[in-house]
Amino acid sequence: MSQIKIIHTTPSEISSIVSESVKKALEDFKKELDNTDTKDQLFTREETCEFLSINTSTLWNYTKKGKLPSKKIGNRVYYLKSEILKALNT
Repeated sequence: MSQIKIIHTTPSEISSIVSESVKKALEDFKKELDNTDTKDQLFTREETCEFLSINTSTLWNYTKKGKLPSKKIGNRVYYLKSEILKALNT
């Protein structure tokens, strides 16, 4: 592990460095999500909650308010990964 020494650095410079690092990490993550071949994968409610890091009541509210469209197959509810990603981008 390399050592980093910060000498004569202002708080605003540190903030700028951290901000740029976070932006780059988020851009890389977004590119990774966009490049997946499984955009039309069906998620169950539990898988959707895990993917979005939310609980089931929040998912229910998003679905009820139309923020996240769902698909019913028989008595089960599913969510398309492509629609989840689209909802995240809006």
